[in-house]
Amino acid sequence: MSKTTILILVAFPVYFSVLWCLILWIIALSGGWKKLANRYAMPGNFQGQVLRFQSARLNWSNYSNILSIGLSERGLYLSPMAIFRPFHPPLFIPWEEIEAGPFQRALWRGYQLRFRAVPGVTLELFQGTFQHILDFLERYPDRLQVDELEPGRPRGRF
Repeated sequence: MSKTTILILVAFPVYFSVLWCLILWIIALSGGWKKLANRYAMPGNFQGQVLRFQSARLNWSNYSNILSIGLSERGLYLSPMAIFRPFHPPLFIPWEEIEAGPFQRALWRGYQLRFRAVPGVTLELFQGTFQHILDFLERYPDRLQVDELEPGRPRGRF
């Protein structure tokens, strides 16, 4: 093998890794994950029901089929797949910190979650994903306050 071939074999993985981490850092910073992590980073392991391969939009950043969304009596857990985890630590957000309301875009509708302690950051979930959250929270009626905007379209504070 030539020196050039060896250099390429060594340099490319390093270059790709640095570029990958830079991209993830930019997404975490500009999308709002870093702001949420400053307030809601989860130090331990999550115990509760987990929905894997879920999609969401955090401000302008799309997390398509890479999120684990966890549900417990105390709050909402968010964590991306391991390969997307640099600069995206797992989050645990108490229900009391979350406000939710429906929204509709041109091609889809869902629910937008806002966070009391982190204004300006919104998490958009598909209607089906949010329905899993509502179904789970029916077990804990004191955690969910719903105002019916339209039949079947809940809005409220957790």
